[in-house]
Amino acid sequence: VSKMIKGRYKKWEAFFDTKTHNLNFLVSDTSLRSHTVLTIETAADAVKKVQSAAARAGFLLGNGYGNLKETTFRIANFPAIQRREIAQLMDFLYDFI
Repeated sequence: VSKMIKGRYKKWEAFFDTKTHNLNFLVSDTSLRSHTVLTIETAADAVKKVQSAAARAGFLLGNGYGNLKETTFRIANFPAIQRREIAQLMDFLYDFI
């Protein structure tokens, strides 16, 4: 399970690190990032837009916490999430941005 989660994380990492967009990992130090919950940072208006569009598309993006709530959202990378669901969310985000 750990190998699967880390492999998915690497795909997410490549997705966010190679695209030209304004969505970035909140934690810049890769050694400190969670492999199971990806926290993404962007402008407050973009957070609202992506969460609303994702909800209409059937995806639930988690909210940020505390004073970062307005500028972050979270993506779960849990074992129960199917590979095809991850691919669909990546496709959605790719099209969105």
